[in-house]
Amino acid sequence: MNLLERVSADAVTHVLHGMIEERVEWRCRGEYERSFLGDFQEWIEKVIGWLSRVFLQESAGALPGPAASSTLKRWRCHVQMFFYRLYASMRIEELFSIIRDFPESKPAVEDLKYCLERTNQRQQLLTSLKSALELRLLHPGVNTSDIITLYISAIKALRELDSSMVILEVACEPIRKYLREIRNVELLKLRFGEAQMHYCEVMLKDMADSRRINANIRDEEQKLPEQERPPFSLVAIILSSEFWPPLKEEKLELPGQIKEAMEAYAKKYEKLKAMRTLNWKHHLGLVNLEVELADRTVSLSVSPVHAAVILHFQGKSTWTLEELSEALKVPAASLRRKMTLWLQQGVLQEEPPGTFTVIEEELKDQAEKVVLIDSDEEGDSAMASQADQKEEELQLFWTYIQAMLTNLESLSLERIHSMLKIFVM
Repeated sequence: MNLLERVSADAVTHVLHGMIEERVEWRCRGEYERSFLGDFQEWIEKVIGWLSRVFLQESAGALPGPAASSTLKRWRCHVQMFFYRLYASMRIEELFSIIRDFPESKPAVEDLKYCLERTNQRQQLLTSLKSALELRLLHPGVNTSDIITLYISAIKALRELDSSMVILEVACEPIRKYLREIRNVELLKLRFGEAQMHYCEVMLKDMADSRRINANIRDEEQKLPEQERPPFSLVAIILSSEFWPPLKEEKLELPGQIKEAMEAYAKKYEKLKAMRTLNWKHHLGLVNLEVELADRTVSLSVSPVHAAVILHFQGKSTWTLEELSEALKVPAASLRRKMTLWLQQGVLQEEPPGTFTVIEEELKDQAEKVVLIDSDEEGDSAMASQADQKEEELQLFWTYIQAMLTNLESLSLERIHSMLKIFVM
C-alpha cells in the first residue's frame, strides 16, 4: 500500500533536499579541478537504496516488484533533477571564477555542461554571467590586458560548455562592446591629448559616482519611519569642480523646506564621504512639479528659479514683483522674464501690472494661449559662457585697480600697468 511513503513523503523530501544542499556546498564550492558528478551519482544510489528499504519494507537482496520499481524510479528521478539544478546553479554563480581559472577548471565546465543538458537553466546562466562580467571586469579599475586575458579564457571555456557558440555570442557581447569603447577612447586621446581626455574620464566618473551615492542615500531614506522621510525626492549630480567648465553664478534664495532637504542630503553625503561636503548651486538643476489648483493639475519640469517662484504662492496667493525679488534675491528684470512661464501656463495672472495672483479656476472665456519661450531662456546652458568669464575677470581687475587707487595716494600709468602685470601672473 506504500502507506509510509504517502504519510512521510513531504518530510523525507525536505530532509533529502537539505542533505543534498549541505553536501554540495561542503564538497563542491570553490573546487573546479575535479568532477563531482560520479561521486554524487553513487551517493544518490545509496540514498535510493535506503528509501526502498524504508518505504517498501524490502529486505536486502530482494527483487522489487513492478509497483516498487516505479516508485524507486520516481524518487531517483526527483533526487537527480534536484541535484542537477542545485549543482548547476552553484556553478553558474561561480562561472566567472571558473572561466578565469580555465583550463585547470575544465572538469567543472564539463559537469556544468552535463547538468545544463538536463535542466532549463541557460537563461539563468546568461543573465548571471553578463552581470558578473559587468560588475567584476568591465570597470576602470581593471587593466585592459586583464580584460583581454579573461576574454580569451571565456572563449575557450564557453566553447567547451556550448558547442553551438550561442552562450559565447550573447554573454561576451559586453566585453566586445567595452573593448571597442577602449579603442575609441585611445583614438580620442591621440586626437585631443591625454590631459583633455582625463578631464572627460573624471566627468564620466562623477556621473557614475552620483548615481551610486543617490542610490545609497535613497536606500537609507527608505529605512526611516514614514514621518522622518523627506517630503520629496532629491537627486544630486556631484561634480569635481576642478575638472568641469566654469558654471554660471546666479543668486537664488530657495524656500526653507528646500534648503532643509538639501542640508539633510549634505549630511548624509558627509557620512558617506568623510572630510568632504557639498557646495550647492541653487540656480542649476531641474524640478518636476505638479501644481494642484481648484479645477486642474499642471505637471511641468522647470528650473529651480521657476519652482521657487511658484512655491512662494503656496502660502500666499498674491505677490508683487518687488516682494518676490526681495524674497528670492533675484533682480526684478530677470524675475519678470521667469514669471512669463507661469503666466502663459495660466497658473498666474498679472493684474494690476507688477502684481501676480494665482488663478485657481481656469478662465473659460480666455483664448487658448501659446507658450512662448523667452529668448534668454531658450538654449540656456548651465556653463558660463566666454563672455561671462571675461566679464568676471574684468570685474576682478577693476576691483584691484579701485583698491590701488584708494590705498595709494597717486600712481603713474606705468606703475599701475606693472602692478597689474604682476597681479595677472
